Amino acid sequence: MRFCLCLALLLGAGPAVRGTVTDADGKPLAADVWVDVKSWPDGKFKLTPHHAKAGKDGAFDIDISGAATGNWFVNVAATAKGHAFVSRYEKAPGVPDFSPKLPKGHPVTLRILDADGKPMPPRTGVRPGLRKTAGGDEHRLYYDASVSLGRSPDKKGCVKFDCFAKGDRGTVLVTFARVEEEREFVVEGKKNEVIVLAPAKPTPSETLTAGKDPNKKYFLYGPKPAEKQPKPGYGLILVMPGGTGNATFANFVKSIYEETVPEGYVMAQLVAFKWQAGQKIVWPTERDRVKGAKFTTEEFIDAVVKDVAKRVKVDRKRIFTLSWSSGGPAAYAAAFRKRTPITGSFVVMSVFYRAWYPSLSAAKGRSFYILHSPTDQTCRFPLAEDARDQLRKAGAVVEFATYEGGHGWPPATRTKLLRTGFKWLDTQ
Repeated sequence: MRFCLCLALLLGAGPAVRGTVTDADGKPLAADVWVDVKSWPDGKFKLTPHHAKAGKDGAFDIDISGAATGNWFVNVAATAKGHAFVSRYEKAPGVPDFSPKLPKGHPVTLRILDADGKPMPPRTGVRPGLRKTAGGDEHRLYYDASVSLGRSPDKKGCVKFDCFAKGDRGTVLVTFARVEEEREFVVEGKKNEVIVLAPAKPTPSETLTAGKDPNKKYFLYGPKPAEKQPKPGYGLILVMPGGTGNATFANFVKSIYEETVPEGYVMAQLVAFKWQAGQKIVWPTERDRVKGAKFTTEEFIDAVVKDVAKRVKVDRKRIFTLSWSSGGPAAYAAAFRKRTPITGSFVVMSVFYRAWYPSLSAAKGRSFYILHSPTDQTCRFPLAEDARDQLRKAGAVVEFATYEGGHGWPPATRTKLLRTGFKWLDTQ
C-alpha cells in the first residue's frame, strides 16, 4: 500500500504529484485524487485545482507544472467509495513522501433539522469538509472535492455518508436559503447510526427594537460579566449576517461575541425585515431598495446605534460592522457614506462590485478588514481582491486575510480568524 506525494523535476517535465491509493490492508483502490496548488504569482494569491482518477491499481499521476511556481503550497486529498477521505497539506517544493491509508468508512445517516426542529428541505446542500480522527489528525476537503461528495437530504431531512470513519469528529457544510453554516458531529460507530444535527434553541437575552419601530428588531449582547466600562465608553459591533439575522443566528452570533470579541465591546445583531414575498435583497440599501420598504439598512444602522447609546455609553471612535455573505454589500454601503457612525468594517466571504457604489471618497481613512477564502465558489475570490485594491486606492486602511474552507465558517480556525480581525480593528 502506498499513497505517495512525490514532487520531482523529471527530464523535460515539471512538478508532478504521483502515488498509489490503497485501503487499510494495502489493497489498491480505484479512487479520486484532488490536488489544490496555492501560489502567489506577481504577489497575488492563486489557487489551481487538479483532479485525477486512480485506476484499479490505485496509481495516479498529476502534472502540476505551471501552477507550482515560486513559493507554493499543496493540499492533496484522496476519496474512494466506502472509505474515509484522507488529505495532507504541505509546503513545497521538497514535500516528503507519505503513505497514508484510507480507512474503511462507517456509514452514517445525518438527519438535519432547522432551529424549529423541522427537516431541512431537499433543496438543501450538504457536503463534507473536515474529519478529525480520534488520534487528532485532521483531513480536509477543498471545495472541488467536497462538492463531488455532496448530497441533498430526503423529505425527512436525512442524508447518508460513508466518507467518515468510526471515532471521527466530522464536519459538514449545510447550505440552505442562501445561508451556509457548519455542523459538527461524532461518529460513534453504531450499526445503522443516525445522527441528528440541529442547532440549539436560540437563547438571546432580549429582543430589542430601535426607535420604537417594531420592524427594527435587534439582539444586544454584553457587556460581559464583571467587565468595567472603559472611560470613553464601550465599542459597538453591529452584525449583519449572511441572512436575515433572526433568532436562528442568535446562538452563533452570541458565541462570536463571547469567544472572539475583545473586552470593552458590546454587540448588536440586526434582524432584516422582510418587506415582500420572494424578496431577494436581504439588506436593502439607499441604492438597492426594495418596493414597500419603509427604511434602508443605513437608516436601520443609525437607529440601532442611537438606541444602544441610550442603554450603554458608546465610544463613537469604535463602532464597527461585522458582516458576511449577503450582509457585506450593505456594510460597504454604510461605510461609504459621508456621514456615518461606522469607523471600521469587518467583511467576510462577501462580494464587492465597484458599480454599486457611486463614490468611494468617504472610505478614505476608514478601516476595512477583509477575510475571504480563495476556494469560495459562492462569492468569488477576485471580488474580494478588487475590494482591497479599490479601497486602498481610495485611501482606506485595508487589511486582507485569507482562510481555507470555501464559503463558510471553518470551525477549526473560526475563533482565531475572528479574534485576529477584531484585534486589528481595535488597534486602528
